[in-house]
Amino acid sequence: MGGQIARLRSALVEAVTEDDMTAIARKLVEMAKAGDVTAIREVLNRTLGKPTEADLLDRLEAIEAQLVEGGVG
Repeated sequence: MGGQIARLRSALVEAVTEDDMTAIARKLVEMAKAGDVTAIREVLNRTLGKPTEADLLDRLEAIEAQLVEGGVG
């Protein structure tokens, strides 16, 4: 099963061009701007990361800053 999925994924990557991806991204952004909530969520998740991921990164940066200020880093 894993081999078949890898072959299918490879075929898809070979079939999709950079221009295709640009057109798809532009359409997704256009849909988001028009108020499509699913498209809005997808654009935000793909560009900013899911909220939990972004929150985790903010927390890690704050901890790193505290460590540097305390002379640990």
